[in-house]
Amino acid sequence: MKTKHFLLTLVAFCMCVGSSMAQDIIYFSNGDELNAKVTEIGIYEIKYLRPGTTTPTYTVPRSDVFKIVYEDGTQDVFSHSVSTSNVAYANQSPIENPTGIQHDGALAVMGGKISDLSTGRPLSVREIRERLRINPAAYGAYETGRKFKRLKWGFLISGIALSGIGITGLMIDYSLNEPSPVGYAFTGLGIGCLVPGIIFARLHPKKYYQAVDTYNRGIQNLSSYSLGFGITPSGGVGLALTF
Repeated sequence: MKTKHFLLTLVAFCMCVGSSMAQDIIYFSNGDELNAKVTEIGIYEIKYLRPGTTTPTYTVPRSDVFKIVYEDGTQDVFSHSVSTSNVAYANQSPIENPTGIQHDGALAVMGGKISDLSTGRPLSVREIRERLRINPAAYGAYETGRKFKRLKWGFLISGIALSGIGITGLMIDYSLNEPSPVGYAFTGLGIGCLVPGIIFARLHPKKYYQAVDTYNRGIQNLSSYSLGFGITPSGGVGLALTF
C-alpha cells in the first residue's frame, strides 16, 4: 500500500511540475528571447508574468516584440506595420496591413469560432486581431476570451487527470479492503479543478460574442446610412439612400 500511495503522490507531483513549467516565449526584434507567461496583448504594450509567479506584472512595448510562441504551440507574429495614429477606434482612414484583410466586414461566432459573416470562413488568431485592433474594446474582450479558453482547458485537463487517479486509488483500496484518504483527496482535487473549468468554458464564448458585437456595432457606426421614400419633383415615386 505504501508503494501505491508513493506512486500516486509521485504522479501528482510530476503533473504539478509539468504544469508549472508550461510557459510562453517572447521573441524580441533584437534577437533576445524571454520565457514568460503572457497575460495580455494590448494595442501598445504586452503584459507578462515571470514563470511560476503571479506578481508583479511586467510590460514591454509591443513594437519591440517580433513574435510570441505560446505554451500550446500557437504563435502570434507582429508586423508593426500599423502606426499608432491608425489604431485609434473609429478612424475612417484605411489601415495598412500586410495580410490585406478588409476591416469593414462583419464578424460572427460560428461553432465557437469567430468567422467572417459574409463567407462563413473561420478566421485565424492573426486575422481576428488584425480586424479587432481598430476597436480596443472589442480587442480587449477577445483577448479575455482567449485567456478564459486557456484556463478552461488547463482546469479541465487537470481535473480529469486528478479525478482519474483518485478513482483508480479508490478502486484499488476497495479491492484490497484497505480504505485510504488518498483516493478521496485526489478525487476531491479533481472535482475542485473541474468546477472552475466548467465556469471558464461558459465564460470564454460569451467574451467572443461580446467582442464580435462590439466590433460590428463599431463598423456600423462608421458606415451608417439611411433609406428615404418619397415623391420626386417630377411626380414619380423614388427611394433615396444616404450614406
